[in-house]
Amino acid sequence: MEQRGRWGVARAVALALVAGALLAGPGAAQERSADDLARELREAESRRSREHGELGSLRTELTAAREELVAIQSRLRDATARLKVAEGQLALAEGALVTAEEARNAAIENLALADRLVVQAETQLADEERDLGEQIAMVYKYGAMGRSALYLTVLRQARTPNDVAVNLHKLGTVIEHQDEVVTRVQELSRERAELRGQADATRASAEQRELDAAATLELVGRLRADAESLTRAVATDEARQRAVLASLEADAAEQTALLAAVERDVAELGSELQAARARRAAAGGFTCPVTPSWFQNDWGFPRSGGRSHEGTDVFADRGTAVVAVADGSVARIDATDTYRTGTSGGDLGGRSVTIRTTDGERWYFAHLDGIANGLEVGASVRAGQVLGTTGNSGNARTTPPHTHIERSVGGRTVNPFPALDAACR
Repeated sequence: MEQRGRWGVARAVALALVAGALLAGPGAAQERSADDLARELREAESRRSREHGELGSLRTELTAAREELVAIQSRLRDATARLKVAEGQLALAEGALVTAEEARNAAIENLALADRLVVQAETQLADEERDLGEQIAMVYKYGAMGRSALYLTVLRQARTPNDVAVNLHKLGTVIEHQDEVVTRVQELSRERAELRGQADATRASAEQRELDAAATLELVGRLRADAESLTRAVATDEARQRAVLASLEADAAEQTALLAAVERDVAELGSELQAARARRAAAGGFTCPVTPSWFQNDWGFPRSGGRSHEGTDVFADRGTAVVAVADGSVARIDATDTYRTGTSGGDLGGRSVTIRTTDGERWYFAHLDGIANGLEVGASVRAGQVLGTTGNSGNARTTPPHTHIERSVGGRTVNPFPALDAACR
């Protein structure tokens, strides 16, 4: 973000410079000399070079930002998936909680029922045990004897008729139901033991259900907290992604507008400079053949095959116009690139145009991308008239686009740099 801030200041300064140049307008430019226009053009080209450098830096940051966005999107997808899993687990845990609570409630009800059954069984057992005790007491009182002897003993020991009746009834009950009472007492004892075991088991189950329900509640709480945390993380990443995208889009739009303004400035100054040089040529001066362009005094530089450079290489964007330096006529046109890579066959200059000026000089323009429509050998040309466009044909196929320019005076090749420097700088 700090680097973007520095770019913002640089862009503001550059836009102010461009705006100042554009506000000057064509009319103001026409009043300036070709040298002034050339200087302004160089300054504009320098600005363009700086903007291209900043654009390269911005593209590097954009690449890093896009990679970060890809990583953010990957994390978003992962967080979304985890959130869906957490929400699913939350739903399952809540269902398990409901089931556990229902089972716990059922266990509590079963425990209460079992307790009631145990109380009932214990009551019945106590009644039966009391009856059995009375029966055992009768047997103990009268002894183990036959039925007739028992009746006789009862009659002898009774003091009143009522005693006779009561004792006979008890004796009859003992005789008739003694075995049944013993069996019933035994069954009730077993039933009580079973019910007590069931009650204990039910109670233990209810307690376990309580523990399960508590554990489920804790799990549900953790899952809900995890889901909420993931939701916040996803929302934060989404907001950050939107902010980064908006910032990148704003930077891209701003940089595009700035470069477009600089390019318009360069093109306008180039056109004005070309017109100024054409006016100067019409007045007997010399026209710069390629505008805008970049070159140096490379006369005599080594070239392939042990050759030395006999000319000046003028670099420019592909398609930039190449014009006549002065009035004259077309001496030669090579419209076809016959050079064969890796061999000495064909013309090294590729597509080229040669003109002879009215003062007898010969100018050769090579490595052109194309020849101007309608241009023919022998045709007259005026200073500033388009001959072709900048390219890299011939043996320059692996180099940046440029025009190789040669100058011959009196049949002898001379260094064209001084004349080009005077006309193009």
